[in-house]
Amino acid sequence: MCGPERGQTFGAECGRQRAAVGRAVAFFVSRGLAAAWNRWLEGGDVQRVESKAVRWWTERALVGSWLRWREFHVEFQEAVYLMKARIWVAWADLADDHRARRLLQVKAIGHFAKSAAARALGRWNEHMDSARILRRVMLKMTNRRAHMAFGQ
Repeated sequence: MCGPERGQTFGAECGRQRAAVGRAVAFFVSRGLAAAWNRWLEGGDVQRVESKAVRWWTERALVGSWLRWREFHVEFQEAVYLMKARIWVAWADLADDHRARRLLQVKAIGHFAKSAAARALGRWNEHMDSARILRRVMLKMTNRRAHMAFGQ
């Protein structure tokens, strides 16, 4: 059939199927079908419980793994912080030693530089004194020669 008659027959067929389903549901009231239905539902409940149990064990295993990782991570971080602290202390000790060594070097260089400068200044002073003396002697000699040359 085509057209509007088909819609009418489809509606009628749906009505008949509804009535049949209603009668079938009435049969579920009987003990055998109700028991089978309940067992089937319980099977679904068992599957749900089993899936929950699997999920619980899986999550528990994941949580256990995560907790072990977290514990390792915390221990690792503590070891890293301890290592950084030791490195910092070692560096600070080396820096203090270097600073002390540098201070000694600066003092030594200053001492030697001051003494060398003092010696050089003293030598220069002695040279200037001897140059003054030499100039005086030369003047006296020049004056004496000039006096002797023109004085006679």
